[in-house]
Amino acid sequence: MWRSLWRLWLPLLAFCFSAIWAWRIPTNDPDFANFFPDEGNHMVIARYLAENQTLPPYSYAYYEVAHPPLYHALAALVLIAAKSIHADMLVLRLVGALMGALLTFLVGEGVVRVASPRVAALAAGLAGLLPSRVEVTAGVSNENLAALAGAGALAALALLLRKPGSRRGLFSLALWTMLAVGSKITGLMLLLGVLVVLVRLRMSRGRLLVVLAVVAAGNLPWMAYNTWHYGDPYLLRQTEALWSQLIPGLDGWLARGGRTPGYVRNVVFRGWELFVGAFDGLGRLYLPTPVYVGALLLPLVALSRRLRLRRPSRRRLAVAGGIVTGGALLIFMLYNLRHFSPQARFLFVALFPLSWWCAEGWLAAWPPRWRDLGAMLPLLVLIGLNLYAVTFFARL
Repeated sequence: MWRSLWRLWLPLLAFCFSAIWAWRIPTNDPDFANFFPDEGNHMVIARYLAENQTLPPYSYAYYEVAHPPLYHALAALVLIAAKSIHADMLVLRLVGALMGALLTFLVGEGVVRVASPRVAALAAGLAGLLPSRVEVTAGVSNENLAALAGAGALAALALLLRKPGSRRGLFSLALWTMLAVGSKITGLMLLLGVLVVLVRLRMSRGRLLVVLAVVAAGNLPWMAYNTWHYGDPYLLRQTEALWSQLIPGLDGWLARGGRTPGYVRNVVFRGWELFVGAFDGLGRLYLPTPVYVGALLLPLVALSRRLRLRRPSRRRLAVAGGIVTGGALLIFMLYNLRHFSPQARFLFVALFPLSWWCAEGWLAAWPPRWRDLGAMLPLLVLIGLNLYAVTFFARL
């Protein structure tokens, strides 16, 4: 039963919920232009690439070009193939929905390498049916590829830990890591985690070079392009100059008489709300307030249980997951010191380890004979929340 859940039913549910969002929200209505965060700008860049076969110049009109370009390049290929049907944005939204379904599947496939099928099923549901994740997946966004690649890379690493000589596992690991690094800067933390584990495995120098070569092939051309045109491989100075004018951070808060503890508290609580479910350009919290409070129950119970890491494969996968999660949190916090915009989407690249740890800790708190119920309860709640979200949106 548990295997069929993450291999079929949960991915199917994740796709259906995202497809409903994708289909219901108008693609040509200015009132919904930012319902999916930054979708309009991602779409403009993808269309520019499809029409000109080159990246647009960095400016406010193309501010998302500061992200590594693999998502936009793949989106441009989809647009070229779909331009004859005059529904390019809807097609890209449905591609995002497929990415969400595949992410759900990969989390289950990866977690089952180090945990029970029941834990794997719950982890897949926590990652794939998180309301904010379902909604973002329905839009045109590089977050979709980054989150999918993060799950795919750690699932491939779990396979490689079970079968260190697997060429399929090594190639999959290199490919998914390249896609993560090539779609969002948080992917760099994934690369670091992967390399640390491979070194600890005493992986041969040739295999390490394979991973590095594949990642470099997907990213060095873009970095060289930025260095040549802007003198900055990751456009950090350019994006900082742009957003400092538009979104003030801690300095602006203090200048208006605010205090640091209040600023940090707002970031933390707003970040949690955004992680659970915030919509309409990250501005609408339409899940009932008790949902955001009650949603803390699962991670708090899970964190109260000590993760068992006796097996080397579990320990090494936890190291990689810890580096990815810690790095994403660090980037999240540093960004919010500069600009008050607590976008918990930064953590989507770490959905694999977060869902694994939450699922395993949560189930460990239940008596053995009640663990089936303990696994099904959060899944049913998530399904209910997504049904509520879709029903609520129908009334807007």
